[in-house]
Amino acid sequence: MLAMDFIKANRDTVERAIRDKGVELDLNALLALEAEVRGLKTEIEALRAERNAISAQFPKAAPEDKAELGRKAKEAGARAAELEAALAAKDGELSALMLLLPGIPWEGAPVGPDDSFNQVARRHGEPPRFDFEPLDHVALLEKNDWADLSRIVQVSGSRTYCLKGRLALLEGALMNWALQRIAAGDFIPITVPAIAREQAFLNQGQFPGHRDETYELPNDDAWLAGTAEVALTSLHSGEIIEADKLPILYAGYSPCFRREAGSAGRDVRGLLRV
Repeated sequence: MLAMDFIKANRDTVERAIRDKGVELDLNALLALEAEVRGLKTEIEALRAERNAISAQFPKAAPEDKAELGRKAKEAGARAAELEAALAAKDGELSALMLLLPGIPWEGAPVGPDDSFNQVARRHGEPPRFDFEPLDHVALLEKNDWADLSRIVQVSGSRTYCLKGRLALLEGALMNWALQRIAAGDFIPITVPAIAREQAFLNQGQFPGHRDETYELPNDDAWLAGTAEVALTSLHSGEIIEADKLPILYAGYSPCFRREAGSAGRDVRGLLRV
């Protein structure tokens, strides 16, 4: 999340990021709301100070003055309570808007509505040329009996799959090889749960923008993660880590779930992320 001081000092940059990333957010409304929240906090602090000052006078006040002092203290307290309720609502609105703020993109990144605007930065090698018609992944699975696509659809729905035989063994071998390579590079291989609480998704930046792509578990107050990153980025949330303990290098491994909202029509031979 961008800091408010940064937003105010770099307003043009933030507005460009909002525009380039296609975020529906009115920065003027956000800043106006922040000023309102700041004003409420100032007024509440002034009322608290007034009430404290009255309370300090009360023990030494003359009996005929105590009733008036009590009335003023009660009024200040009631007004502060009223403003605190308004502040809680406004602060919640502000926090929701702040979560919509995009990160500042690299200035050299191409801007466009879809991946057709991507630019090739560099190429390595040449695509292979075959003297036969290559098969796609689904055809290869079916030809070699490496998956059971028709039966698993009856169990789990469209675009799901279960690998079997040599390909199931290969999947396990590849994962084990990858974890060994990671460990050799001073990363700590770590397996994490496939579920996480809402705050973890907010910490990682997937929420609030991608809720429609995420499977919710309402009875458990949790969600299914689309990447091990969700858990890893919150693993030390709220901790203060001494500099001599950094960097902490984790490589996460978990099942991953994403609804792929809206993609089924254009990607009929795709497979759901797992």
